[in-house]
Amino acid sequence: MATVPVPRTYVASENLTAAILNGTTGPKGAEDFLLSPPRVYAWQTTPTTLGTSGTAGLLLFDTESYDTDSNHSTSSNTSRLICNATGLYDVRVNLFFATNATGYRELQIRKNAAGSSSGGTVVGLARVAAFAGAAAQVYLAKDIPLTAGDYLEVFGLQNSGGSLALAGGNEYVTWASMRWVANS
Repeated sequence: MATVPVPRTYVASENLTAAILNGTTGPKGAEDFLLSPPRVYAWQTTPTTLGTSGTAGLLLFDTESYDTDSNHSTSSNTSRLICNATGLYDVRVNLFFATNATGYRELQIRKNAAGSSSGGTVVGLARVAAFAGAAAQVYLAKDIPLTAGDYLEVFGLQNSGGSLALAGGNEYVTWASMRWVANS
């Protein structure tokens, strides 16, 4: 798991060796981390159906395009995007709801919610009104500070009056991503 490199403090008249310069605390360690920071892009191949109108449902992501730091699992806790390196993360989520002209569509990002739509802390929220003749897309991009061990979960909500499915099946429809961008 990635650890944000802590720059080395050099001492006057210290002999610089390859081990120092190329080590994890040397310039090469910081360069390697910044060129490939922790990041994940997960998506749904099987669409989620939000069965109860007005009730938030947990989204599961069964496929990854990339995951550089064990930030997501496709076999257990598939709803979670996990922070392994403390810092500020660029988090983006896209939900595509089936066509239905009634009500609104919403996405919530919750930190440490344990799968509960009332658990944890809401750290992101976006809502759009439904309209006739087209699917509703809800998108949110936000920088979120996280501590190693924190995780994010995405919840979808709709109030069409009945069940409503999210679109799935490819990596451009219903997805979530997270990328480390800074120490804080």
